[in-house]
Amino acid sequence: MDRMPFGVFYGTLLPYGPVYGPQLWSLFMSHHYSRRVLPVLLPLFALALLAGGCGGGEKPEPKEALLAEWAAMAKADAATLDPAKAEQLGLRLAKHGPEALNPIVDTLAGPGANPVAQMLAVAALNQVVDTPQEARLLELSGAGHDPATRGCAAHLLGALEARGKATPAVAARLRELMQDPDAHVRNATILVRMLAQDAEGIEKALALWVEPGTPPRVREQIILGIPMPSILGHFDLVMKAMRDEELTVAARSRAVDMLGRIGDATVLEALLDFAANAPDPSLKSMAQAAAEAVKSRVDQGIVVMAIPPPPLDGQAAAPAESAPAETAPAPEAQPAPAPAPGS
Repeated sequence: MDRMPFGVFYGTLLPYGPVYGPQLWSLFMSHHYSRRVLPVLLPLFALALLAGGCGGGEKPEPKEALLAEWAAMAKADAATLDPAKAEQLGLRLAKHGPEALNPIVDTLAGPGANPVAQMLAVAALNQVVDTPQEARLLELSGAGHDPATRGCAAHLLGALEARGKATPAVAARLRELMQDPDAHVRNATILVRMLAQDAEGIEKALALWVEPGTPPRVREQIILGIPMPSILGHFDLVMKAMRDEELTVAARSRAVDMLGRIGDATVLEALLDFAANAPDPSLKSMAQAAAEAVKSRVDQGIVVMAIPPPPLDGQAAAPAESAPAETAPAPEAQPAPAPAPGS
């Protein structure tokens, strides 16, 4: 896979204080939802075309001009933050070769680094980070740097691995960072590994969701990004997310959607109750439709089951467990609808 849609996690990368936290998080979520970019969506077609260099073989823009554009962009504040523009700038600069991206990587370093610039650097590098940046990112993820820098570096190491550009050292470092003593670094790494559908990352994300003290924005990203088949056996967690008023409508919508798609009889009462009492009209209608879908499966004796992984070479497939007469595989993750503006 060349690109993982990590963008919606930018807002969890930096441990903002009271000045940056709510404003930047709200702005990032508003930007991505307004373009219907959720972790469960396929990569943006327009950006994929840009990454493929469509345009009839046009010569790349002068590197010096692009770096000057980056220098100006890195001075942005919350009011002028534009992650989509940063993504496109990264794609344009990458046409000069991966080494041309190094000045953006350098933006991450330093205890006095501008947190908005750090976030934009992640946006710019997310799709184009390459092997020449690996050593620097490994160094920036180390204990000698501040948590914000380390969290951004962990995110980009995950993107590097997802693009198939990483050495085994990256996987080893990410496993270490999921155990890091710093909660911010640890959580950022768990989220990026979960989104990459890493089994350990998913397991730790589910544990993190129920851990006391986990911030609502982190719980929200777990619900938005977790692969749908992973919630089989964890419907209680998803029902809590559906009812959690600290989460956005988008996150609660995804919870309802997942329950409707793969939930069993144990979720039916909760869906019907939520459909009757949810304060948001869109959530009410979604919950009612989800309840009807679950009831239809229950009445037909259909049980959604995760498809087991293929056997290793040379090993026989494990015998299937007994199941109802008719089963259905867990569907691939589907996009939750975007909330209404201002939600």
